[in-house]
Amino acid sequence: MSVPATTHASVVLDAAGRGTVTIEGATHPLGGPDISASREQARVSVVQHAQRVGGPVRFSVSEPGGTYDLIAGPDGGVEPAPVEASPAPEPVVITTPSWEQPGPPAAPAPPAAAATAPTPAPADPALEELERQPATEGWRASLNKLGLGLAPGEQELERRREEHRARRAEEQEQHAQETRLEQRRREAAEAEHAERMLIQTNFFGTRTILIANPKGGSRKTTSTWMLGHTLGTIRGGAVVAWDANETMGTLSDRGMQDRHSATVVDLIEQAAPSFGSVEGIRLGALDSYVRPQGDSHFDLLASDEDPTRQDIVGADNFRAVHEILSRFYRLILLDTGNNIRAAHFTEALEHTEQLVIPVAAGRDSATVAQKMMRSLIATGHQELVRRAVVLLHDLEPAESADPGYLHVAQEIAAELEPQVAAVIPIPFDPALKEGARIDPTALSDATRTAYRRAAAAVARSLREHVDAGAA
Repeated sequence: MSVPATTHASVVLDAAGRGTVTIEGATHPLGGPDISASREQARVSVVQHAQRVGGPVRFSVSEPGGTYDLIAGPDGGVEPAPVEASPAPEPVVITTPSWEQPGPPAAPAPPAAAATAPTPAPADPALEELERQPATEGWRASLNKLGLGLAPGEQELERRREEHRARRAEEQEQHAQETRLEQRRREAAEAEHAERMLIQTNFFGTRTILIANPKGGSRKTTSTWMLGHTLGTIRGGAVVAWDANETMGTLSDRGMQDRHSATVVDLIEQAAPSFGSVEGIRLGALDSYVRPQGDSHFDLLASDEDPTRQDIVGADNFRAVHEILSRFYRLILLDTGNNIRAAHFTEALEHTEQLVIPVAAGRDSATVAQKMMRSLIATGHQELVRRAVVLLHDLEPAESADPGYLHVAQEIAAELEPQVAAVIPIPFDPALKEGARIDPTALSDATRTAYRRAAAAVARSLREHVDAGAA
């Protein structure tokens, strides 16, 4: 191909495909997703210029793989430029990685008779428009105030191009950020939908969930109430949280009170025998003993609240109450005390399908949880431990300010993960701190999300247990 001596273009690319194409002094950015796409953009730009000038265009390419001297023709073809004579004894071999295999052919060159036809649209119309605007700097701007309409000088043109490139780069980055944000929103919505579907699983019968860790301050009671709230609101009810301490518990302090103050002891003493009658199988028969939790859509059965009484809920009492609750609820959550050798706790294990282990993110709480797990395995409950869900609670900011805290929390999670079905991190939330009634409207979004994930992990483990039993 014959190449006009005054026509030249250059292409500069980095390994990621970012770069520029310069034609007759006008530089345009290349921003393909990779180097191959940017090569194709550059090829099309040079070919279009060849079509405009009516002949081949010589152009150089500089990229990480080397520097190449090429020729683009109006027909869309690209080939190595002829090597000029050289005194070197060996001929020069020029390689062209992908430039000789053009993508889709460029538009054919216009016939000679159509020389006066308008040129194709510029690669960047906005930049072309900026370059056509009259000068606004220097002596040209002063004369333009007289109405002359002088074009800008090269220095002002370069400044406009640089500002335009900066704006385009900023717009592209903003668009990329918006795209990433939208993608995260879609992924979060899909994850929430999947979690809600799991939580709404039909388990084909009443299932009992035991929340246990003998270490005080491990967030057992908080976890019980929050799981009741999450399961109740998403499933639409039929959930009860029972404060199954052998003596006084604090679950009722975290929830809504009712017009009565009856506890599990009153249920045992006053009503347990009547639940064997026809009258006793009506759902309303429990209304005098459980406390509805409003919009949270679960009920709460309180433990003994009278400090002057010495009543202890033993194994027989536990069986009786559990049998009654099983008639009216699909999910029973058991908030336990700190003595895993108590008769009511060992009896509760025999009725449990799912174990939840709350752990405050500190060595003491994690160590006691590990001891409990080993004890359960030793007494034949290794399957409960294997399918357990651990809720790893973040400590208060004052406690977690220690630089080594994050390392300890990560170590605890790493130690527990191989032993159980799931470890779910639970963030610190001031709304859960004081031990008083929990207001669901005050919870952070992060807390709601964490407990939804926890409830989904519990539901997944329960579902696998039910499916395995059916098989």
